[in-house]
Amino acid sequence: MKTTSLLNLFTLLAFCAGQDQSPARRLLPFEGRLTDQNGNMVTNGVRLVQFKIYDAPSAGAAAWAGEIHHTTVNGGLVNVLLGTKTPFNGVNFDRTLYLEITVDVSGADGQPDGAITAADPPMLPRQVLRPVVFSKESADSRLLNGYDWAAVFEDGSTNPATARFSGSRIIAQSITAAQIAPATVGSALRASGAVGSDPIAPSSVTLEKLAAEIAEKLIAPGTIVALGGPTNQVPNGGLLCNGAAVSKATYPRLWSANGNAWGTGDSVATFNLPVLLGLFLRGVEPTPADRNPDGGARFPVRGGGNSGRNVGSCQNDAFKAHQHNMAGGFNGAPPSGFQFNVSGCGTMGTHQRLLD
Repeated sequence: MKTTSLLNLFTLLAFCAGQDQSPARRLLPFEGRLTDQNGNMVTNGVRLVQFKIYDAPSAGAAAWAGEIHHTTVNGGLVNVLLGTKTPFNGVNFDRTLYLEITVDVSGADGQPDGAITAADPPMLPRQVLRPVVFSKESADSRLLNGYDWAAVFEDGSTNPATARFSGSRIIAQSITAAQIAPATVGSALRASGAVGSDPIAPSSVTLEKLAAEIAEKLIAPGTIVALGGPTNQVPNGGLLCNGAAVSKATYPRLWSANGNAWGTGDSVATFNLPVLLGLFLRGVEPTPADRNPDGGARFPVRGGGNSGRNVGSCQNDAFKAHQHNMAGGFNGAPPSGFQFNVSGCGTMGTHQRLLD
C-alpha cells in the first residue's frame, strides 16, 4: 500500500510566526491526505501515524524525536496538532527542516496491525519545512511593535525596557500644554535651572499659589509687622499680638521661633503670643549700657515669659513726678507776695510701658 501526504502551508506559516512562545506551548498544525498506490483516498477510520523531523531530506540527524498519533481519517484527510506529546524544545525553525511521516500499513491481509514497525516504511520524499520571513520577524519581537524606533529613542531604541526620548529628536513646539497631563511634571523631572523667569507669565504666581515653605522664607515665623487697619483684616497666616494662648500643634513653626518668650500658656499644649496692646517696641540691649541701665529689672508680660534683658520682657514707664520753677521779669518790682509754681502731676500710670 502506498501513501502520500500534502501539507497545508498556511498552518505551517502560522506556526513559524509564533515560535517566540514558550517552547512548551509550541504547536505545529498538520493536515494531509492519505491515498493508496492508485491515488484513491483511504477509507475512513482510525490510522496510526508517526511524525519525525530531520535536518536533511534523507538520512541525516533527527531534529525532533517525534510522536505517534491515532488520527481519524475523514474523506481521506487527517488533521493532527504536532508537539502535544513531544515538545519542540531546541528545534530551530529558522533553517530548512524535513518532516518524515510513517503510516501503519503492515499486517495480516494488508491491514494495519496497530504498531509502527520496520515493516512500515516512511513516506518519501520527506516534506520540506522551510523558514519564512514571518519567523524572523517573530524572533525580533523585542522591537517596539516590530519596528526599530532608533530615529525617536536612544539607549535601547528597540527595547521598551530601556528606550528613552532624545530631546534633539523632538520637533520644536510639538509638545504643548494640552498634551501634558496635570501634575505629571514634578520637580524630579525638571533639570536644575531649567525653569527661569522667562517661561513664567506675568502675575501668574501669587502668594496663594506659593507653597507654605516659600511664603515663610519671605516672612519668617515670629516676625512682627505693623498693620494700619482694623483687627478683623489680619492677612492669612497672621495673628494679632494680643497675648492669647495658642496651640503648639496648630502653630509648630511659630512655637519653634518664639517658644515661651511671651508666656508659657497652659505649660503643656499652648504658648502665648506677643502682647503689644498699648505698648511700645524697642530693641533688646543684651548687656548693661547707658541706653537702659535698669534693663535687668524688666519683668515678664505673661507668666513664665522672659524677664531681664530678653525679648518679651516689659518695663514700666520712667516718667516720674517733678516740678518746674519759673521766674519772670516785671516793670518794676513784682507785686508783693507773688509766686508762680508748676507742680508735677505724679506717676503717669504704669500701663504705659516700654517693651523689648
